[in-house]
Amino acid sequence: MRRASGDQHTPARQPNLIAVAALLLLVSLALVAPIPTVLPETGPLFDLLHAPAFAVLAIFVYRALDSRSSRSNFTCAIATLCLLGLLGVLTEYVQQFVGRQPSWSDAFANGLGATAGIVWCVGAVVKSRRWKMMCRTGAAGLIVIGVWNPGLRLSAVLWQRAAMPQLASFESNLERFHWSAREGRIAFVPSHATHGNRALQVNLTAGTYPGISLRPVPPNWRTYERLRCDVFLDGGPALELIVKIHDVLHTGEPDDRFHQTERLTPGWNEIRVDLATVATAPRERRLDLGNVALLQFFVVRPPEPRTLYFDNVRLE
Repeated sequence: MRRASGDQHTPARQPNLIAVAALLLLVSLALVAPIPTVLPETGPLFDLLHAPAFAVLAIFVYRALDSRSSRSNFTCAIATLCLLGLLGVLTEYVQQFVGRQPSWSDAFANGLGATAGIVWCVGAVVKSRRWKMMCRTGAAGLIVIGVWNPGLRLSAVLWQRAAMPQLASFESNLERFHWSAREGRIAFVPSHATHGNRALQVNLTAGTYPGISLRPVPPNWRTYERLRCDVFLDGGPALELIVKIHDVLHTGEPDDRFHQTERLTPGWNEIRVDLATVATAPRERRLDLGNVALLQFFVVRPPEPRTLYFDNVRLE
């Protein structure tokens, strides 16, 4: 697409370059600034903004370049995508140095948003009503793809908060976003359930510290007295399972968190953890039950692979 030689752009289509540069700087600072993550909703909520923010940025940058260049609209679009693509990747890279975690999925969402903004701008200048509608639909579709995963994660956190004091029942697929395995595999299965119809099957390898983690965790446990859950050990000898809990102030040192060893025998077992004991576990301070950050179950160097089933993880 090339503009006619006599084209004149109205002031309304000429964003101030200083304002656009300031907007780019503001978004860059927002993407690399440390974010307090006391609330589990914070992370997915910020991730949800990546695609829409870059779509808006792309519209402003494209129009600023397009209104001041004699080059084709296509060249301006490519320049905008390159600029914002570089910005999206660099800001994710810098995050590792400011206490945040870089994510390729966030960089991908940035790219989707920038592309959506460009497609929207193209739709604004084409004369064909059909192509205009296709561009607008395509831009909206790219935004939906960009917000899909963080939207599901945000829904999972809200589901988790609404289910309190139930930390996990494994009845909703949204709970998959909260559980992860190390040196093992997990699956929601319709067997060995004590609450509802499904349980969490955990296949542990004969690794160093195989186990599972719940993160994010509803942070405020102050009004509860204990943590309980049901665990089924599938055959074999007894197994020592370690329950680990730490808060947002955790230093990473073993004496700055809670550990409790549970001896599991084949069949059903109930784990009970006194939260008053959890609070006094760190050597030099009290564990903040109002800001719990992690719940973990793991085994130390099992001699052979083992299978466990977890259900009805709850606070009382």
